[in-house]
Amino acid sequence: MADSKVSALTELTSPVAADEIYILDMSQAAGSRDRRMTLANLLSTIIGTSNQITVTATANGITLSTSQDLHTGATPTFAGLTLSGTNGLDVNPGSDADADLITVGVTNSPKLWWDESEDKFVVSQGFMVQSDVNGSDDFVELKNQAGRSLTISSDNQTNGVWTFANNDSFLFTVDGSAAFYIDDGGNVTIGSSSDMGTTLGIAATDGITIGDGTDTDIDLILPDVTGDPKLWWDESKDEFLFTHGVEAAAQFTSRSDSVNTTFNFERSDTGSSGWIGIPSWNDDSLFLYVPTASGNEVGAQYEADIWYFHTGGSYQVGIDADGDVLLGTYTGPSANGGKVLVFGDNGSDPTMGSNTCGVYGKDVSGTVEVFAVDEAGNATQLSAHANLDDAQAAGIVLDPADPYPKVGYEKNHYIGLEAYTYTNPTTGQYQRVTRALPRNEIRDWNADQAQRVAARDAEIAKWDEDKARMGDNMVRPRPSAIAAKPIPAWIAERIGR
Repeated sequence: MADSKVSALTELTSPVAADEIYILDMSQAAGSRDRRMTLANLLSTIIGTSNQITVTATANGITLSTSQDLHTGATPTFAGLTLSGTNGLDVNPGSDADADLITVGVTNSPKLWWDESEDKFVVSQGFMVQSDVNGSDDFVELKNQAGRSLTISSDNQTNGVWTFANNDSFLFTVDGSAAFYIDDGGNVTIGSSSDMGTTLGIAATDGITIGDGTDTDIDLILPDVTGDPKLWWDESKDEFLFTHGVEAAAQFTSRSDSVNTTFNFERSDTGSSGWIGIPSWNDDSLFLYVPTASGNEVGAQYEADIWYFHTGGSYQVGIDADGDVLLGTYTGPSANGGKVLVFGDNGSDPTMGSNTCGVYGKDVSGTVEVFAVDEAGNATQLSAHANLDDAQAAGIVLDPADPYPKVGYEKNHYIGLEAYTYTNPTTGQYQRVTRALPRNEIRDWNADQAQRVAARDAEIAKWDEDKARMGDNMVRPRPSAIAAKPIPAWIAERIGR
């Protein structure tokens, strides 16, 4: 209707159906119906948008409506929401109260909400912050108002790095206390936020608990080096065990209450074992137990200021607090002791080994006297208290006026004779008498020589075995082989006389 105005609204009754209203252009003739505009035609030209605006014709006109209520009190549902402005999304519960922010319609209905009493945002399910940006700057950062931040970085998708901003270290805290600290050198400290400067430091006094409470063996330390050394707890033995040696630069201590406080040693290949420590059955002594073919036996004991040394399970030598050396006896000097070589009762005359001689003690008529013995079987009493009754029975005549008779005594086990000597202090007469030894005291020279050679051969064989096992750690020199010695002529000439 160019350049024309609507100057009349006319209701036509013919040939209009259903009493429709026509709007005519007054510049046109009344009969020009082709230019008329009807409400029906107008309705057909107004088209709504699917799921947004719906157009509906009614008896009274046209109704425009949305797909769901959008007024301020409504709770519309959207498949998604994009906010292009900078004001964000405000949730106003009308007062300081909890407010649901996001609810996901899946199993368990996970949601995000504001908890007013806690003054925190809360999620009902697990929460993951993930970055989908590839490259060297791919990271997620959590920062507080003070600028402190925790950065989680993928570092080109190859490494995970957790750091504190402005600090090349990481700290875990539990209940406000430092629990786990890693410095820029990779050193780990447990129980402190201070760098202890060690690969692993534990600041707390409670140590580390390993295991789930089950009574079983537990591997504790396994260095990844040749030989696979390890420290572990052996439940069956109720002990800590090491596969390799242990060296303490300063002090190594074992403590226990009412049980054996010991360090135990065992060869895994041979089963040889020993220990050193304070046993529960004698808490005032230090013991050393050494390996044997059938287990182990006591090798040394320190008790009441005395060292006791054992061989074959039997006591042999002691050193008392005064420095006296006790051979075959526990008893030192009763007075004025110090650096004294003390002999117990040897019981009989010893048979000496090749190229050896000895000094020993032997009971003579109720008192232990000092004797010397050589390889040739000569046993001589060094102290001056021979058995006077035996001397007189052999033929020695003592001076009745002699207040302190000095009778010499000696014997030879190969010749089979013993001799007594006496010098009368009044007359100066010298006496020497001999008599045959009892048969059980006479020894055979050749038999003793064969025994000595066999003993030395066994000693050499044992040394060779130890050398093969110990290699350069063997410090004891190899014994020399010996041959049987011929009987001395002076003994051979006197045998059987």
